[in-house]
Amino acid sequence: MQGIRGLRFTGVAAGFSLVAAAYCLAHGLVIDDELNLPRTLAWAVASTFPWVCAWEGLKRLDARPAQPLQPLLAAALLIAALVVSAALQSALTQVYAADSDSLAQIVYRLLPIPFGIVVVRWLLRSSKPARADTGSPTERLRESQLERVLDVPTRHGVLAVRACDIEYVKAAGNYVELITGDRTLLMRVTLQELSEQLGLVGFVRVHRSLLVNSLHVVAARRRSGGRGVVELRSGAELPVGRQFGDNAATFVPTARRSSRQH
Repeated sequence: MQGIRGLRFTGVAAGFSLVAAAYCLAHGLVIDDELNLPRTLAWAVASTFPWVCAWEGLKRLDARPAQPLQPLLAAALLIAALVVSAALQSALTQVYAADSDSLAQIVYRLLPIPFGIVVVRWLLRSSKPARADTGSPTERLRESQLERVLDVPTRHGVLAVRACDIEYVKAAGNYVELITGDRTLLMRVTLQELSEQLGLVGFVRVHRSLLVNSLHVVAARRRSGGRGVVELRSGAELPVGRQFGDNAATFVPTARRSSRQH
């Protein structure tokens, strides 16, 4: 998944750069300016790549759980793109000794771009049709989990993990283990913090060290000693802490629906 997202980002960035380069070449032909292909390509990259990076960063911010600092982070991304783009364009004018505007004038010329991005994002959000409150609660829960993505650092880069792929979460000190069926991922966050993030999308605390995804639960019962357990579709059985017995009771309707669908 991470590789696909990286390829898509590279393709979009290259596409915008080529479009900008074509525009610069066409502009040079119209005004009979001396064409310089390396300068044109460098100018195209300087004019587009920072903004493509900012757009990708804004998309990743939207995929994260809502946080009070998100608007400030989004503004910081746009300001960083503005500064980088202006600096690159100013450097190019020095390298090619071209008559151009000052750095302040370049920044002023670029200012409409971040404002345009804000307007476009607002229009895209406004144009999305409101979701009809249809389908079973399980289906709506699954849709909400598809949208919730966790960025998990690994040795090979950041891995995007959808909440619906996580069966349960196990505490490991200041870390947690995300059990996804085919692998176990380690993430630096406390179980309490993750419980607050994922509790809105169907994750339930059943033990002081366990957080369970209700979509993967098929049964909640008591063993012959009175101890509660929850059974997952993968066959795993997880203990229920005494103080979390009421939480486990919420699995009963979900488990019945899941067993009928699977």
